[in-house]
Amino acid sequence: MPDFQSDREIARDALETSAFANYGSSDLIGDVPGDHPQDADGLLPTYHYGIYGRIIEARRVLLVRKTRGPYKGLLDVPGGTPQSGESRHETLSRELREEVGGEIASRSFWHSCTFTVEYSSEGDPLQFHHYSHWADVTLVSPPNLHYFSNDTGGAHWFDLDGGNLSELSALAKSILPTLGSANNP
Repeated sequence: MPDFQSDREIARDALETSAFANYGSSDLIGDVPGDHPQDADGLLPTYHYGIYGRIIEARRVLLVRKTRGPYKGLLDVPGGTPQSGESRHETLSRELREEVGGEIASRSFWHSCTFTVEYSSEGDPLQFHHYSHWADVTLVSPPNLHYFSNDTGGAHWFDLDGGNLSELSALAKSILPTLGSANNP
């Protein structure tokens, strides 16, 4: 695909910036080395970069249950951290195979979002900076809702018209408003 080279440039730039020093590492969250100001609670900021796929069918979005990290227990968008040298498309393909057993049939253009999470799903204070690229995806065949990966505990279809928003990660909430659903803030 024509975006592979630009993806590699994006990945290289992310690796070279201190804000995303742990991009491509096996850690879910990485402390940025160096001298950084702490917040009022004495917390050092952490940073995460990930690639995600939004899969929508019949006013439902496919989400995975997180088993670790700041979104532990919440429903999150399938995806994750690129491995060294992977393009966005390659990362998304691998992550969807790992988390929902799916193969990409089609993918939209890439969107980006950045936000800071101040509390983990368990209520612990943190300064978690999440930077992501995501795309709308259709799968070749239905996902396997019983797939478990190293940080997910199965997949779930979330009802966009009546689902409980308190079950969603900050990332999942951040991409839902683009649907125009009256249920989303």
